[in-house]
Amino acid sequence: MTGEQARLSELAEGYRQQYVLSQGDRAQRAEAEQFWWTWEAVHEGVTAGTLPVEMLDALLHLGDADAGFRGFVAAGPIEDALRYQAGVYAEAIAARCVADSVWAEAAQGVWLTDVEWAALPSELRRFIAARSTKQSVQSVKAKSGKRPSKRQGKQPRHR
Repeated sequence: MTGEQARLSELAEGYRQQYVLSQGDRAQRAEAEQFWWTWEAVHEGVTAGTLPVEMLDALLHLGDADAGFRGFVAAGPIEDALRYQAGVYAEAIAARCVADSVWAEAAQGVWLTDVEWAALPSELRRFIAARSTKQSVQSVKAKSGKRPSKRQGKQPRHR
């Protein structure tokens, strides 16, 4: 294992630890703070376009990564990579989606605006569902199931 591979492996494992511990009880969430630097490193690298796509690959292919963690990676760093640095990451992600079912499944967890989705290469758009911004807003409203109180009339609650 090269030095770069070891660094990526350490970062991926720390990122997974941060995720797992942050899902736990109060003591575990406090312990997750020691791994916060991994989340920051991944997020900053992706938004700057400097994180190697191999890091995203390492996150998705960690030996004990479950569907919840892979969904977290899809909705986090992969989505951010395509949102903020599509020119850097889109081709590599598309190639991985074609060749690897784990990547193809992860791509299904990415949500982009109509404009962001339309800017992706067509081979990548095959794997990422087009979600209308208007549809997304309506589905969130529908899920809440909250109706305005009688005092509010037809005005919704403000949050």
